[in-house]
Amino acid sequence: MTALSKAALGVGVAVLLASCAKEPPPVEPPRVDVRAELRKHGEWIVVAPWGKVWHPHATEVGQAFMPYVTGGGWVYGKDGWVFESKWYWGQWVFHTGRWFSADDLGWLWWPDPAETWGPAWVEWRTGDGHVGWAPLPPEVRGARHETPPWTWVKLRYMSAREAEKFALKAPDAAKVHAHAQPLPATGPDAQAVQAAGGMDRDPPSLELPAEAPPVEAAPEPAPEPEPAPPPAKKGKKPKKRK
Repeated sequence: MTALSKAALGVGVAVLLASCAKEPPPVEPPRVDVRAELRKHGEWIVVAPWGKVWHPHATEVGQAFMPYVTGGGWVYGKDGWVFESKWYWGQWVFHTGRWFSADDLGWLWWPDPAETWGPAWVEWRTGDGHVGWAPLPPEVRGARHETPPWTWVKLRYMSAREAEKFALKAPDAAKVHAHAQPLPATGPDAQAVQAAGGMDRDPPSLELPAEAPPVEAAPEPAPEPEPAPPPAKKGKKPKKRK
């Protein structure tokens, strides 16, 4: 083998080793089968005209289950008020799709084919120091569809982990609802909630730079003591005359 052939072979081996040393492309995580996961915590049923919808097990959520109220609470973030659920499956049913109540079937979740994510699919209103919300139903409506109930709490209970404990009773809720005004999809104003004491911590959008500690004035130097006067000179005693 000539020197030129050996050099070419060396270059080829170096290129091969360099290509082998590169990191493999990142592997995308496997897509979760949401329907299968939700089947562990409820049942899929067909209800006209919505098609296949999901009903959570009462043994897991309780008989008085209400979406966006039971098993979670509101947390403020960059997208507005996000419903944070204690259940693993809440990441799907409270941020995609819609909830509605139909006859004696209870609360049902309709999966949005577009899988559009949102902090919470609810309608917001406010009035007289209170805030209220109600689940947004699917765009497809049927004869069995019921008007979504509203949950009302005082602003200072906005971020409570168990909102149902602070919800207004029906008569008081009806009075507030009658004079309430609609809010944007992001929910109530964070500063208003904070002013009412309804946040455990400052939300990201309201964080202010820390104030510098006040600079204390340096104490004035104590005046130097005046020098003591020199001792008086003793005079000579006058001589007595004889």
